[in-house]
Amino acid sequence: MTNLYYTVQELKTFAGKRVVISGGGDSAVDWANALAPIAESVTVVHRRDMFGGHEKNVANMKATCKRILTPHELTELHGQGDKIAAVTIQNIETGQKKNELKQML
Repeated sequence: MTNLYYTVQELKTFAGKRVVISGGGDSAVDWANALAPIAESVTVVHRRDMFGGHEKNVANMKATCKRILTPHELTELHGQGDKIAAVTIQNIETGQKKNELKQML
């Protein structure tokens, strides 16, 4: 998948993109903060309500990211050719699922 990333090499790759970040640890929080000013939108998906990372960084992420989905998890990646065309995100408590079109990190 050409739009699935495990790390960020260059921030400009995500400029103007709708980005989904899966996770809630230090790296997820840091990347959300770095990408929020340049991406069209950043959605953070995390299975718990609590995030890792420094309290100030978590507060900044919550203030700048358009969507933070907790307690949720990614359940499916939907491919189209060599790209992820959509992801399925499920609420852990209710089981409700929704599909999103995004860049994946």
